[in-house]
Amino acid sequence: MDQRRASAPAPVRPRRDRTAADLARHAHAPLSVVRLPLHHSRLLPPGSILLLYTDGLVETRHGDVAENVERLGRLLTAAPVGTPLDTLLRSLHDAAAPTQAEDDTVLLAVRLPARGDGPVH
Repeated sequence: MDQRRASAPAPVRPRRDRTAADLARHAHAPLSVVRLPLHHSRLLPPGSILLLYTDGLVETRHGDVAENVERLGRLLTAAPVGTPLDTLLRSLHDAAAPTQAEDDTVLLAVRLPARGDGPVH
């Protein structure tokens, strides 16, 4: 995965040990802050899920963004293995999105094929 971000929050990835990977730790400054585009690459294990989302999911006027991102990670890692992505996204949105939406909310999940699953189409 090559990671380049503008102002969107860092992606979240559940680990096999049922904890959430902190992909923000290795992310560079947002693209709008630096002149030269910087990127970070990492290899994701087969079967990984990568969750991308907009800040509307974790930012509220009176909430703590870091706590909300941690909560999102806990929700993601608590999901049963093999949950269909549309079901996973709906449950994450229903559990994590603010009740009074102040901003747009978009979630996108990608599941990499497990070893032996064949090519991605």
